[in-house]
Amino acid sequence: MDQTRVSAKEVMAICHAELARVGAKVSYGTPLFRIDIDNLAWVGLNRGVHNDFIRINPNIGVHCQPIQRLVCELSLERYQEGRFATVSFALGVATPAGTPEFIFRTLEDLRPEAERLASLLVDHGLPYLKQFVGYESLMSEIREFIPNLGGYPEKYAALMYLSGRPQAETRAFANAQKTKFIELGLADEAVFFERLLKKMALQNKQA
Repeated sequence: MDQTRVSAKEVMAICHAELARVGAKVSYGTPLFRIDIDNLAWVGLNRGVHNDFIRINPNIGVHCQPIQRLVCELSLERYQEGRFATVSFALGVATPAGTPEFIFRTLEDLRPEAERLASLLVDHGLPYLKQFVGYESLMSEIREFIPNLGGYPEKYAALMYLSGRPQAETRAFANAQKTKFIELGLADEAVFFERLLKKMALQNKQA
């Protein structure tokens, strides 16, 4: 057996260490960079374990804390910083040469590949993400994915609520999504929108 072969654990450890060196905080196994008071740059290190190498295909995204906190509240889940991205992309959309691959075959590959990952992320990934900071920017990005479900309708509803959209508009969207989810046989998920509507009604009573 080749003693210079690397394990997935070694690869993740060196990637986390290099990203920490350039300013990342690792939370629940996810590297995060602070963009501003409300937003974190999120890094997903998707790994493929093959017979003779390990491949890392990074995703980058924005974790908008007010949005994710509200989504967790209405889903009756505990908020975990950086657990999910609000929006995410392959790192390749931000790099001039397209989608980069990071291949780890031996111990000699560990640091150079991890350093290359950190460099591309800092030079291209983080600047790219800044265009998605702000409720309106996130709404524009998420809007087209609403029909795909996958948490996008919930995030869009939360964005409408927090961005101060007219309540009638937010209520109409929430009611439409609740009806759609029920029609799709997703009554448990539809409760999210019912909770949002109740939250809005309670606020109006207290105003």
